[in-house]
Amino acid sequence: MADFSLSNRHYFTRSTSAGWKRAYLQHLGDKSFNWKVSTGNAGDGNLVQYPSYIPRKSQYAYWASNTVGPNNVSLNLDRNGQLFLLNSTGFNIMNFSSQGNSSYNYRLTLDYDRLLRLYSHGLNQDGDDWSIKWSPQPSKCDPSGLYGINAYCTVQEQKAVCTCPLGFDFLDQGRHNLGCMRNSSAIGCPSKNGETVDILQELERVEWEDNPYSILSLTKTECRENYLKDCECEAALFKEKECRKQKFPLRFWRERQGNSGTTIIKVRFGSSNTTQVSKGRKKQQGMGVLFSGFALLVFALIVLAFSAFLILRYRLWSYKKVPYEVNEGLVEDVSLRVFTYSQLEVATNGFVELLGRGSFGTVFKGVLSNGQMKIAVKRLEKVVGEGDVEFRNEMSSIGRTHHRNLVRLLGYCHDDSNRLLVY
Repeated sequence: MADFSLSNRHYFTRSTSAGWKRAYLQHLGDKSFNWKVSTGNAGDGNLVQYPSYIPRKSQYAYWASNTVGPNNVSLNLDRNGQLFLLNSTGFNIMNFSSQGNSSYNYRLTLDYDRLLRLYSHGLNQDGDDWSIKWSPQPSKCDPSGLYGINAYCTVQEQKAVCTCPLGFDFLDQGRHNLGCMRNSSAIGCPSKNGETVDILQELERVEWEDNPYSILSLTKTECRENYLKDCECEAALFKEKECRKQKFPLRFWRERQGNSGTTIIKVRFGSSNTTQVSKGRKKQQGMGVLFSGFALLVFALIVLAFSAFLILRYRLWSYKKVPYEVNEGLVEDVSLRVFTYSQLEVATNGFVELLGRGSFGTVFKGVLSNGQMKIAVKRLEKVVGEGDVEFRNEMSSIGRTHHRNLVRLLGYCHDDSNRLLVY
C-alpha cells in the first residue's frame, strides 16, 4: 500500500520563457490527515481520504476516487493544471480536472479544513489571490474527526462551526476543536423527590460513529419513552424505524443534509438548574405579558386617535355643509330648521316652478328630499336694507305664530348673501 504525504511534494518542475513554473502538492492542514492509495493488503487503486489516526475502514472515509485497478496507481498534476490518476502501465484511469492554460501556476492543497482543492494563479497576474479550479466539493463537515468527542460540526454561513449539544460545555473555550464534556451527570435515574429532572433535546440531520448497545424497532414516540425509562442510556439515534441506544462519549458528530435521522440526547437538570429554568421561563412569560400589554395600549391609542380624527372630520364637514351666520337675535327663541342654499335648489328643481311674486321676493314650489312634503320657498331678492328687515320680521312673527289659516314657517336659509324662507 502506497502513501502520499502531501507535504510540499513537487510532481515536476520546468522552466518556461515566462519564468519558473511549478505544479505541486501542498499540505496545510493537520498532519494526521493524509492521502492513502487503496485499502487492504492487496490494494485496489482507490484514492481515499480519511483521518490517519484511526483504522483504515470504509466507514471513516469522507472522499474517494472510486477507482478500481491494480496497485501502484499514482496521482499526477501536469503543467496545464490537469489532475489525474495513472496506473502502473501509464494509462490514465481518471481525470479530476480538465486541462487549463499553461501560463498559470497550479497548486493542489490539502487545506486547513481537510478538504482537497486545486488552485490556479496566472504568471502575469498581480497579487497573491489563487482561484479554485477543482474540488471534490464535499460538505465542509464531511471530514471525519474535525472536532473532538461529544462535539458536532454544523455549516453556518459556508463555514464549519464546532457546537456542543445542550448540557455540554467546551473542554477548552479557546480551542473548541478539542471537544465537549457534560456539565452535569445524566447517568442513572433522576431522583424521585423531584430534585432532578430529565429533558430530551432533539437534533435533526446529525449523525455520529454509530456504535449502539441496543437496537429496537420502535416509533419515534416509543423511542423517546423507552429512552427516558432506560437510566443507563445517554443518547439515541432514531432512523428508519429503529431506536439505536448509545453511551457517551460519542465521536465524529456532524450535520449532513439528506440525513433522515434524529439524535436524541438526555439532559439532566438539578434543583438549582430547574429553578433557574423556571425563573427563566417566568421571566420570559412576564416579558411576553408586558409586551402584549404594551402592544394593546399602542393599538388602543391608535384606535382612539383615529376615532377622534373621524369625529373632527365629521364636525368640520357638518360645519361646511351648513355654513350660516345668524345672530341670536335673528331667530330669538324660535326653533326652525336650517337649510343650505344647495338643498333648497335641489328641492325646487332649480327654482323653476313659480308660485307668486311679492315686493320683497319670489315664491317657488318645491318638494323635500323625502318626496312626501311639499314646500314653498320664498327667495328674498333685496338682501340689504329693507329686504333684510323683511327677512327678520317674517321669521320673528310667522315663526311663533300657529294658526290653521296661516301657512307655517318650517325653516330658513341664511347662506352668505342668500336669504330664503321655507313654508
